[in-house]
Amino acid sequence: MSNYRFLKNNKISIEDIQRIITLTEKGVLHWQHSNEATALNAWPTFQEACDDPVASARIIGENLRGIRIGYNPETKLWHYLRLTDYNKNYYYVRRNAPQELKDLVNQLYVTAILQVARQLDIPGAHNLSVNKKVFEPIEI
Repeated sequence: MSNYRFLKNNKISIEDIQRIITLTEKGVLHWQHSNEATALNAWPTFQEACDDPVASARIIGENLRGIRIGYNPETKLWHYLRLTDYNKNYYYVRRNAPQELKDLVNQLYVTAILQVARQLDIPGAHNLSVNKKVFEPIEI
């Protein structure tokens, strides 16, 4: 999975989101619910990739330090995807983004929620999978 650079042209691309989905599905990224915000954060499952840009580039891809999906606590719908680069710059996809980006963030959000639900051992979560055509709000 090496030799990929996130945030080309200083923006989040379709390929960036697709790669994050793939990394999540393969277990390379570990999603957790934030205790400080209504958000889900992703971390590499390999400790060496957490703070070392060289290891991160080799395992995940270059130029990605953090991933967060913020959601509305009342509706449980996402309202932003934020990627952070190694210079601590933030890049966003919001609800007013092009439909193709929003569809991919929907897919990523559901994938992340399912991973968190499985970690928390929520009944039935292990039997669920992502339907890539239908995304409905899920309680977290």
